[in-house]
Amino acid sequence: MNKHRNALLYRRTSAVQEQSVPQQTPLGLTNGGIAGSSAQQQMATYSQQQQQQQQQQQNAFAYPPGMGLPGQGPPPQSYVQPHHFAPPAFHQPSAAPSASQPTPLGGPQFRGLPQVFVEMPVAQLSNVYSQLVRTVEDGEKTLHAAGGESDMHHHALRARLDNQKQVLVNIRLLIHLKRQGGDSAQQAVNGASWSGAGQQATGHYSVPEPPPQNLVLSATAQSNFSQTSPHVSSNGFNDAPAQTPGPPPQPPPQAPHQPPQRTFQCSKLPPLPEDRFKALFAQFANTIGIRLNEQDFFVDGRPVSPWALHRAVFARNGFDSVNANDEWSAVGAALGFTPLYAGNHTQPPRCSPIVAHQLQQLYNEYLHHFEQAYINNVIARLRSSYALSQVPPQPPQQQAPSHQPTDADYQALLASIPSDSSVMTAEAMSLLPLFSHASRADLEAHRVPSPIVAFVEQHRDHLQRAAQDQNGPLRATESPPLTYPPQQQSVLPRTLPPLSEDRFKALLTRFANATGIRPNYRDFVIDGRSISPWALHRAVFSRNGFDSVTANDEWPSVGASMGFPPYYAVEIGQPPRCGPITANQLQQLYNGSLRHFDQYYVNDVLAKPRTVQAMDQQA
Repeated sequence: MNKHRNALLYRRTSAVQEQSVPQQTPLGLTNGGIAGSSAQQQMATYSQQQQQQQQQQQNAFAYPPGMGLPGQGPPPQSYVQPHHFAPPAFHQPSAAPSASQPTPLGGPQFRGLPQVFVEMPVAQLSNVYSQLVRTVEDGEKTLHAAGGESDMHHHALRARLDNQKQVLVNIRLLIHLKRQGGDSAQQAVNGASWSGAGQQATGHYSVPEPPPQNLVLSATAQSNFSQTSPHVSSNGFNDAPAQTPGPPPQPPPQAPHQPPQRTFQCSKLPPLPEDRFKALFAQFANTIGIRLNEQDFFVDGRPVSPWALHRAVFARNGFDSVNANDEWSAVGAALGFTPLYAGNHTQPPRCSPIVAHQLQQLYNEYLHHFEQAYINNVIARLRSSYALSQVPPQPPQQQAPSHQPTDADYQALLASIPSDSSVMTAEAMSLLPLFSHASRADLEAHRVPSPIVAFVEQHRDHLQRAAQDQNGPLRATESPPLTYPPQQQSVLPRTLPPLSEDRFKALLTRFANATGIRPNYRDFVIDGRSISPWALHRAVFSRNGFDSVTANDEWPSVGASMGFPPYYAVEIGQPPRCGPITANQLQQLYNGSLRHFDQYYVNDVLAKPRTVQAMDQQA
């Protein structure tokens, strides 16, 4: 019964091989097994052919065409060492290699890869590759289940699996060449190369230039990146197009007197240290809802460290770059998997294509979104730094003599401050520029309330600029109160301090009674924890209000200040930030429940100071 089941599986696994490599089937080897009395002799002959073919393949890997392969001549002077894992075995060895003489595909080493594969598009070729991978995996499972059993069916299945693995290697090399050479893959496989004026041929196949390793992201293309979404374009971080063999591209003409464009260097991001990776990845998994199992990180029967996989991929510029350059087999060899190709002084070792395919699927399922979140965070910081660097330096202004407030100024300021000194009226704010040069000791000596003193200390630079922008010299307070130019009116709301908790509750109640807008406190629950409306108001107003927090993407900082788990580790000069989902929920909550009160508070303080004062006195 077991032998019958193995025979059925053997017939199924041989289907793909019979379609793609009919000429590699030895005489007498059929779907049903070995025919005739000379089966053992045929199997021995077939095994010997396989060993010779594998030895030739290893020689082809170690020695590119014209570089010392047995049966070839000396290397041509124009040979250029390929920058990538070039497929030298696609070229039939010849005694006198010539660049002008194309070598047809299908020599003795690669008769298992028909010409129809070369003509397939990459997508269709990838499907064939995936189907053959599954077939090989099924066959390996069958041999593993058979244990120590040994019969003709198992010998034939093993030989066929070895043959299919060789076809997998050839298909993967062809996919790599097609992706690297685009529409010129057929010419590259057959050896035809483009030669421009004054250029020499480079051997059997043209070697395309390596894609640029350092992606240069222009400032005008910043909109291609999303700061909040965990999903970015598939080539959003390493979108360097592969160069194909062809005439050298002409540089685009530049307009005269065009200033150099500011660029970001976004590739070569270093891998995270192990401790930081574990902390950030655990937070990311909890935020997104990923539940990891140790069994998920098993490839080819051995465990794989998520951090080691992250480090190996980031050392090669990330997921998209590894895909584009077909480096998953190099990643597998770097992780310690048995190399199928030993490598040399220019090429790294490479593991089997089956292990490489499993590593790609593992990374794409569990680590790709984490990589995108990490990249988005770095890009957001680069954009912020770039925006700050683009602010033109202010021309030096003639410094007016510093104004020292008089006793009348202090009396006017104290009269404009209500009993609750935490409330800043428009009249008091219009007087504060007069005190921009007053020291803390002078303010406290004239009994200025401590919240006003702290406000002056915190915003002294803004107050000094406001004092310089006044029309004419500064005047004493016997004249009408100072008025701001129109451009300064937009700055004033951002300097309003948060309300005290009691004041906030009282004013919010009055606002709800006057407008009918009442916040639903059932909505103030995020991630299973209750949110204090006043704490949210304080966190937002300490960052200059809703519009400023939204424009500067500070909602993650608001969430972290309210006690939500940080999504990014704290770095020097950077505040902690919660996860993007929590930040988005906080933004929606504030916009739906407190933003109208925010605007009401700001507008009334600026436009209706007497009304605010009367409201303060009634409270």
